[in-house]
Amino acid sequence: VEAVVLLARHNACDQCSVAEKTFAAAAKEIQRVAKTTKVKKMDRLRRSLTLRVVDLKAARQLRRHLQGHGPGLKCAPTPRECRYYVFSQAGGLAPVPIRGGHDEAVLLENLKLIARPQFFEVSGPLEPRSSTRSRVVLRNDASETERQAAHQQRLRLDVGVAKAEAHDLLGLAQPRALAWRGGEEELRYFDGGNFTVWLQNVALPCVGDVKSFTDEEPYEDLSLPIARLYLDGGQLDIIAKKVLCRLSGDFFGQMTFMAKNASQGSSDWRQHGLPPGNFPAVAAASGPAFNASKFAFLEMPKKQSEDFWKSAHGVLSDFFKAVLAGRLEPSKMSENPIEDDEEPPVGSVRKLVGRRCREVVEESPSEVLIEGFDEWRRDHPRRTLQLDLLSPMLAEWNITVYRLDFGANECPSDVLRSISAGYSGYFFAHAHARQRGRKLQRLKKLDPDFTKVMSFVQKHSETAIVASEVLGRLNAAVAVAERSTQPEALTSWWPLLLSLLGIVLALFSWLRSGGKSTRHHSKVD
Repeated sequence: VEAVVLLARHNACDQCSVAEKTFAAAAKEIQRVAKTTKVKKMDRLRRSLTLRVVDLKAARQLRRHLQGHGPGLKCAPTPRECRYYVFSQAGGLAPVPIRGGHDEAVLLENLKLIARPQFFEVSGPLEPRSSTRSRVVLRNDASETERQAAHQQRLRLDVGVAKAEAHDLLGLAQPRALAWRGGEEELRYFDGGNFTVWLQNVALPCVGDVKSFTDEEPYEDLSLPIARLYLDGGQLDIIAKKVLCRLSGDFFGQMTFMAKNASQGSSDWRQHGLPPGNFPAVAAASGPAFNASKFAFLEMPKKQSEDFWKSAHGVLSDFFKAVLAGRLEPSKMSENPIEDDEEPPVGSVRKLVGRRCREVVEESPSEVLIEGFDEWRRDHPRRTLQLDLLSPMLAEWNITVYRLDFGANECPSDVLRSISAGYSGYFFAHAHARQRGRKLQRLKKLDPDFTKVMSFVQKHSETAIVASEVLGRLNAAVAVAERSTQPEALTSWWPLLLSLLGIVLALFSWLRSGGKSTRHHSKVD
């Protein structure tokens, strides 16, 4: 038997009851596969594993032993906190905890990894392999602590033990261990330091594919800065991943590297400040926590090519060094900035994106009125019309109008804070505000009518603008615009109304003719 897997349960725990059903279902599946497998070598799970359920109330000694390796005496509050414990003779008394989650398929996949032969003998040089699973080789005189540390990583790597005569052949005369990381061909030797942390780094592939929260757990355990590569299934994905893999070797022990599908959970890459539609994309975070500072690599060309990625190692290395050194300002969620040659004509409402918030608010050469909103605001069509008509009127006073969509953009908190979802808010920035020490002004009321908006502008503007005059022109323009759209709306409905009327008349005529036919038929009978 390669390992013993225990479900340590509490009688009064609802989560444990569900975990036991999942455990039993996995055991039945193992038995079913064993019965239908004709070749005994293929029956690895049943031959390699022993599954047991233990009542912690009765097994007091085991309960005390497990107390430092999971929920212990407490019932897990959520399925995510449930644990199965794996013991192995070669791994000592420290168990490997497997997260529950009450998912039979996930449990079976973990059991397949646990059933892999571990601590196998190595008598000569090993050939590197192109696998995403890492492999480590210990010396035959490895300490119990080193063996237990390797056992803890058996879900993510395979463990071998070199015979004494193979030490020189493997380069283990002085180092305590060697390893191949998943995706890498070069060897890594452990010469000293924290062996457990070294193993945790080695257990991760050079660029790990992260598809679920469970896949992110080993990155959380290390708590190192993270480099993230977002892919969209395009032709450049492979070469981009190879470049990041080489960089991962350069930053081994300093950063971890992962790859994600950009089409799954778009909020993830948006929160890093990456623009949409330009993948592969690279970003970084100061740690695995949700609120960790995030940084976007923004030097990606709009039209990426294989030539760019072949030469991207240097510029990406500089980016990661700047992240580690703390020389970059954290990125915020942002749409693509509008290029200078794409700016709308003077007097039109401009689009403000998160990446340009500070520049517009603090360095604008003219006074600025900003309307902040999101896709949930209730009066979107009419308020949009009003601002579009107001913008050229304010341009006469050298006041530029911007529209900021908080659903796709986030400004630095020290520049402009977001408002509650479903509302519109208004902000006023002075010309050259930072140079003159002027603060951004905010209209306290959300969803204000434009009488209040114009009073707000008149109060803070340094021009001689008269709110009542501009408001009168605005109301007249809005009335004209709304009247001009009404006939079009009515005209667009006439074809549909005539069609419906024709159907009703045809149906009524058919019913009448059907009634006459029935009465005539009864007379003949």
